[in-house]
Amino acid sequence: MHTCPECLENEVPAAHMNCLDCCDILVARWVTERDAPAVKTAAEIKFCPGVYIHGNLLRCNKRADQSGICKRHRQLIALGQATLAQ
Repeated sequence: MHTCPECLENEVPAAHMNCLDCCDILVARWVTERDAPAVKTAAEIKFCPGVYIHGNLLRCNKRADQSGICKRHRQLIALGQATLAQ
């Protein structure tokens, strides 16, 4: 038999197992964390800065995705028809 790794008092069948008292405490802690109200953060909205096409800056200001540019300009950059404006 082994001792519980949490409380180091009760005996358990395997070294990686917790005793029932410690399991109850861990489950209660998990339930309180699960049922706690979620902290909502304000979403940060990014806008596409635009692209350069043949050296001319085209401003966009459409809503961007996680990459930081809009879908249309991401496609143009992928095709090599435009470069990203910084």
